[in-house]
Amino acid sequence: MQEPIRNSGAVSTDNQSKLYPKLKGFSIAQLNITSLTKHIDELRILITEMNFDILCINETRIDKTIKNSEIGLQGYDLTRRDRNRRGGGVAIYIRNTIPYVERSTIIPENVEAVCIEVRKPNAKPILISTWYRPPNSNSEILDSFEIFLQNIDTENKEIIITGDFNIDLMPSETENSKAKRLKELLNTYQLSQLIKKPTRTTESTKTLLDLIICKTDDPKTATTDVVELGISDHNLVYTCRKVGICKQKPKIIETRQYHKLSNAKFQNDLKQALLHINEHSDPNTALQEWNRIFLLIADINAPIRLRKVRSDRQPWMTDEIKKLSFHRDYLKKKAVITNLENSKNCKENWIHINKLLNHKTVKTQTINNIKFGDQNITGDINIANTINNYFVEIGPKLASVISPTDIDPIQPIQPCRSEFNLRTITTTELIQTIGKTNLNKAPGLDKIPIKLIKLAGDAIHDSLLHIFNLVLGTGIFPDDLKLAKIIPIHKEGDKAECGNYRPISVIPTVAKILEKIIYDQLSSYINDNDIICKQQFGFRPNHSTETALLKCTDQWLLNMDKGMANGVLFLDLKKAFDTVDHSILLQKLYQYGIKGTPLKLLASYLNNRKQVCVINNNKSGQETVQCRVPQGSNLGPLLFSLYINDLPMCLEYTQASMFADDTNLSCTGRTPAEIEHKLNADLSNVNDWLEANRLTLNTDKTEFMIIASKRKLNQFRTDIRIHINGSIIKQVKQKKPLGITIDNELRWTEHINEQCKKLSSAIALLRKAKPHVPYDLLRIYNSLVVPYFTYCSTVWND
Repeated sequence: MQEPIRNSGAVSTDNQSKLYPKLKGFSIAQLNITSLTKHIDELRILITEMNFDILCINETRIDKTIKNSEIGLQGYDLTRRDRNRRGGGVAIYIRNTIPYVERSTIIPENVEAVCIEVRKPNAKPILISTWYRPPNSNSEILDSFEIFLQNIDTENKEIIITGDFNIDLMPSETENSKAKRLKELLNTYQLSQLIKKPTRTTESTKTLLDLIICKTDDPKTATTDVVELGISDHNLVYTCRKVGICKQKPKIIETRQYHKLSNAKFQNDLKQALLHINEHSDPNTALQEWNRIFLLIADINAPIRLRKVRSDRQPWMTDEIKKLSFHRDYLKKKAVITNLENSKNCKENWIHINKLLNHKTVKTQTINNIKFGDQNITGDINIANTINNYFVEIGPKLASVISPTDIDPIQPIQPCRSEFNLRTITTTELIQTIGKTNLNKAPGLDKIPIKLIKLAGDAIHDSLLHIFNLVLGTGIFPDDLKLAKIIPIHKEGDKAECGNYRPISVIPTVAKILEKIIYDQLSSYINDNDIICKQQFGFRPNHSTETALLKCTDQWLLNMDKGMANGVLFLDLKKAFDTVDHSILLQKLYQYGIKGTPLKLLASYLNNRKQVCVINNNKSGQETVQCRVPQGSNLGPLLFSLYINDLPMCLEYTQASMFADDTNLSCTGRTPAEIEHKLNADLSNVNDWLEANRLTLNTDKTEFMIIASKRKLNQFRTDIRIHINGSIIKQVKQKKPLGITIDNELRWTEHINEQCKKLSSAIALLRKAKPHVPYDLLRIYNSLVVPYFTYCSTVWND
């Protein structure tokens, strides 16, 4: 007879293997977790033991204030549909090597369900969906489930449906009407329910509530079973299929072996090898030779090696806690078999489990497939080339559909009386600029990290100073510094859509230093001459999101005190940074007094820029950028501010407030007709300005709001029609510009409620972190809690 496991928490490897069966094939699991945030770390332990390809979760009990990063699993993407923190909600974790798209359009409204389509080359797609039906809910959910089955029945695809339907399908002499209806639906659409064991066991009942459904004639099911876990009062159900799916590949990165580096030798080697750089008079050849020598010496003194990136471990996830988790699951399994009472042991284990810190940042840029027209592109290099081409072509494509206009984009700008001149820099300025460069900034395609630049010390100062002053004197920006590594960052929506990614330019380290030097001189000239309009709050000293919002809200409140209503139009520009026209920008710079060599330098900076897109550590070919200012650079945001600087000059009835491209237009009026006229007139003016500047208004995301007292709003029940080019602009009752939720009465109730929910989560994290990081708790408090109180607090904290 096997010796029972004692309360020490020890669990044998043999028992552990019995708890968690080995998975072969493509595995899909389903678990009702009764609060995802509460049990996320236990889920992270489980996923290391049962390495599912797809994990469906019911009763997540989260809302929009919970970020994906807080409930992420290493190596998995996440799609979800929330209800609230009291109940409901569903989610699917998908291994990030699996190509898939979300299929939200085939899910009926008002149900808790999500659906994805797994797409594998040369194989039939698989529709995977998870559903949650609340207890005691009416039969309408089964009507919606039937609509869903009708939708997917017409598609020639494999089907796997999981979920907690809260309908007991254990064999019984007296089945209730809902069980009969569900079975009838499955029979009608030739579907089979695979789970045959109870999935929820209490002292008095054994029920089968958690289901896995697939086509009746499906020959690919290899294994289906139920696993008793202590995470929830529901058991985990899973099925494995005979389908080949790519498993997780280890992430390989290049790192330099700094432990082998002798600072004195490194600097001496560089000093000797770079002596002849000052003989070059052309910035391009001088930089090319400098890069070659620097990398050669760096490779000798601090060789590059390839290193696997291990999954991040939480410091609170100790072996003891893992053993307790295994022990708890073992006890539950034993209790189910022997019907023994185990509440005391579980309670003791929960004391340990509840101490876990459940905040985890999981950030992945794995992209498995991308849509291009009717094609589904796979393969890292093919995807990289497709996204790179998309980023390069998006500006010209948007500009090509803009109607021709006779409006001169330069006409509103009054020429500046001053003129900008570049000056040569000193060694002290160079040293200060290098010293201020962030060590955490990633290197570009040149593979020269800022750490090595700083370690090189004065061995490189003379040569770099010579190259930089050549650039400032000749107006030639070296070609090697215009090659950017593009990292596509997913924003939201379908990950297979190119338009749902934002390009971040990672430029060479030397380019960052040179750009900062040019930026400091240019921004000093712009500030000294008050060139940036007073309505722009972005990328300016002593300006911020807080000052932008404070000015708007103060004016709105002042108008409300006068018995007036505010009409506020929130503009959304399509790919604003990516569609800046270089020729128009250079003409505007000339009007602002940037002429001669400085203008030649900025033209050289913009002209013939090239980029390479990197996907899953694989690089695309080089493409030439025809328009755009690079995001992720020092000069890009400043040049963009100058490009849109004259937008407020086209307005007649409204006042603009701008933070980079985040723009709203405000007017005041006593009647709906007055506000409608003013907003429509200036929206038309803005549209003309955008066309002249080759920019595009996103009418789908542009919205307006009437802000007034409750009494005044009652007088504004007449529909206000704001429109442009045949598109109707949507009216909203609340909006979230610059991270602050604004409602149409400036009550701040919704914003404060959101902050309270976030504060509750942050305080819970502090409480759980305290035993592990007692000396750093104040630092964590300042990072997690204080920002919720302080961010724009002068705006909303009455």
